[in-house]
Amino acid sequence: MLTEVAAQTPSPRILSRPLAASFLATGWVMLFVCRLELTSRLTWRELFVFALICLTVAACIHSLTVWIAGNVVDVQGSALWRLLYEIWIPATWIPALMILGMARSLWVSALLPWIAWLVVALVRQWKLRVDGGPAPDIRLEGDLQSVFNVPGAATPTIFPTIVVSLALQLGLLALLRGQTWLGGALFAVGCMVRLPWVTRSRVRFDGRAAGVTTSLAFLLMLLALTAFLKPGPGAMALARLLAIAHSTQAAIPIKARPHEGHGYSGIILFAPPKPHKLIAPTPENSTLSGKPRLIEFDGVYWYFKAPDTAPEVNARRAHGDPIKNHIFSTNARPLIMEAHQHLANPVPLDCCHALRINVKNADNVPGSISIELLLRDTSQKKPASISLGTQVLASSAVSPMPLQRPPVDDSLSFRFPRQTSLKSFDEITVRILPERSRSRAGPQVAIQSFTLEP
Repeated sequence: MLTEVAAQTPSPRILSRPLAASFLATGWVMLFVCRLELTSRLTWRELFVFALICLTVAACIHSLTVWIAGNVVDVQGSALWRLLYEIWIPATWIPALMILGMARSLWVSALLPWIAWLVVALVRQWKLRVDGGPAPDIRLEGDLQSVFNVPGAATPTIFPTIVVSLALQLGLLALLRGQTWLGGALFAVGCMVRLPWVTRSRVRFDGRAAGVTTSLAFLLMLLALTAFLKPGPGAMALARLLAIAHSTQAAIPIKARPHEGHGYSGIILFAPPKPHKLIAPTPENSTLSGKPRLIEFDGVYWYFKAPDTAPEVNARRAHGDPIKNHIFSTNARPLIMEAHQHLANPVPLDCCHALRINVKNADNVPGSISIELLLRDTSQKKPASISLGTQVLASSAVSPMPLQRPPVDDSLSFRFPRQTSLKSFDEITVRILPERSRSRAGPQVAIQSFTLEP
């Protein structure tokens, strides 16, 4: 009987190929789906539907890859079906892991070792089936009979303990630095090193266990998706439970064309009024006499999408702060964000050598944000403009990005060109350009002021 079971059961080495194929394929597809879809706020209905879709897609990808890999290593019949539902028990947590990763939750560091524990337990169970039963219990102390027992080569030594200790300490250090994935990976290494000695054969991998695990993973997905939930009752409490950076800002959808879903063709956001005074230098004294001049920003923010070059006439107009309002695209097209500051008097271009822009960056989404500065002269019949170039905000290039970083003050200095046809300007345009991977949501960057540097 034991020989028959062993003949129908692949060895742990053969098991590793379908297992690795399932994890790689499912993880890659889930990462792609999450990065594509989790760039906007969800309703409760969309949250449930998205979690259900993720679980269904993951199950299909898992089944396909395990079936292909199983046939490659010549696993067929009942053994192949056993592979499908038993490997699914650790693989079913992958969608929840990717969603928690997108939400930058600390629970990533706990879910990774849990998955590693399931993998080790699964491999051990298959090994016990091949060996025909549990390994003999060898006791090295506690009775006289143990004196005559010779420990096997696989008896635990101090080396696994040292590895586990280092993995745990380095994992805690990584968590303190905000590196949840690295911390979770180190915890998982500790589990995989130590667990082969403590995992017992009583761990069950059957159809019932697969159903229970799938239900728990689906529940965790629903909780993790609260990080992307539109503000409402209960959203903040669930976000705090999962240690996620949930935004309490108003969610405003924006679209490029009227037929492309629900939303607006554009958003015009008026900044709160500030004291604004600028005295243009006279021609007799065209420099700033060595004193920088401050221009407080009290302009407007534009949000629109290509092929538009500005918000349309029917765009929504509102007063607010880009730090306190979450504006996003309703489809895959990137969102364009511009800030426009009109000046009461034209400023000669030869009055100074550079223009410094001062911003407040409250965006804690990984990915750099670039700033392009343009000067315009709207007093002419044909308005002229020049670009002073594009620079990356240093505060947006931090890696890893802290989970709960407060707003950061940042500044960039743009030098004026020595030779240009533009003699003066009366409008400053700031283009705020996030990375492509995160361009469906408006950056949470607010313009504070400009400084003319002599």
